[in-house]
Amino acid sequence: MVELLGVWPTFTKSIDRAGQLLTKIGSSWDLRTELTKSIQTSRMEEPEIAQPLSTAIQLALVDTLAELGVLPSLVAGHSSGEIAAAYCAKAISFEDAITVAYHRGRLASDLRKRVVDRPGSMLAVGAAPEVVDAKISELGDASKRLEIACYNSPSSVTVSGDDDAIVSLMEILNADEIFHRKLNTGGAAYHSHQMKMIEKEYFDSLEGIRAGVTDSSVIMVSSLTGNEIKETLIDRAYWVQNLVSPVQFAEATKKLCQTKSGYKRVNLILEVGPHSQMRAPIKQTLRTLRGDRDAHRSGYNLLATLFRRFSSFLAWLSMYSRFFWLVFFSVLHLTVQNVSSPFYYYFITQSNVIASIHERDSYTNYTLYIASEKPTTILKG
Repeated sequence: MVELLGVWPTFTKSIDRAGQLLTKIGSSWDLRTELTKSIQTSRMEEPEIAQPLSTAIQLALVDTLAELGVLPSLVAGHSSGEIAAAYCAKAISFEDAITVAYHRGRLASDLRKRVVDRPGSMLAVGAAPEVVDAKISELGDASKRLEIACYNSPSSVTVSGDDDAIVSLMEILNADEIFHRKLNTGGAAYHSHQMKMIEKEYFDSLEGIRAGVTDSSVIMVSSLTGNEIKETLIDRAYWVQNLVSPVQFAEATKKLCQTKSGYKRVNLILEVGPHSQMRAPIKQTLRTLRGDRDAHRSGYNLLATLFRRFSSFLAWLSMYSRFFWLVFFSVLHLTVQNVSSPFYYYFITQSNVIASIHERDSYTNYTLYIASEKPTTILKG
């Protein structure tokens, strides 16, 4: 990701713009400095750094894609990724998007310092929601301190809550040989009861942002409700609920892929982020739409922009070239991996930036979907 700085002008300009805004808001750290620090000196494990930094990168990627002529018709986001999704849908300005992300991270870090005796954590679990709910209930009273925070796919969820309860759940999952992985959240338990403690402060801190209506040309699918948002007001109350409520990612994915923009449907999914971490959940969800067939054979093409341990600049160029050729052949009505109609969808995911720079496990909650029905615009620039 860092390799795009200074090489891709639009990306660099957006990052610098975000950095200036963060300084103006009151940030005590510099965006560029944090993005380029070594693992020994980095503070990116801290929510107050990771949240706004991740959103800044998302906005910069959106701006760069727009410069290349890739314009969204459908958008959706996972957790704080909805900030960038709303930016694509013109429901929030660049300035307000950075503000929302800054206070979200600041308050999450403040909360961690307040409840040092009860840290939070999150756990990715490779099982269906009903199975995970049953395992949580085995904890007895401790089950009240855990909840499913993210419904990622029909067979993948993220549990959030008090760290000691998470550890107890891990013991049960180990005994039953159910896949799970503790996520690096810097002590934050997003979308859990712990976030309720900063709910009012978060609402008050967003007093200055302007409520916006999604653009009539863009359909936004909310991962808060799992439903379509079109020409709907998105205000500070929405961003508070985005923090404290469960993420209906699987439902949003289904809705997005089933939604038509005009007469066209999605057939290409592009994941933009430090690694293709959401590829498996996406494919699991797509299988429920097309039976047991693999997503690759069901009319959906899955691409990713960046991969861990691989040059971000070269990965970006590779993605764009593959995307271009898929568009080119589809426009000519040729069959490329069962592409049957010229409608293109790209999926942007921004995991915690630690994953891209330091190659660690991280909380994959910064996700953004974008879809474009105008393939010919890619030929611009």
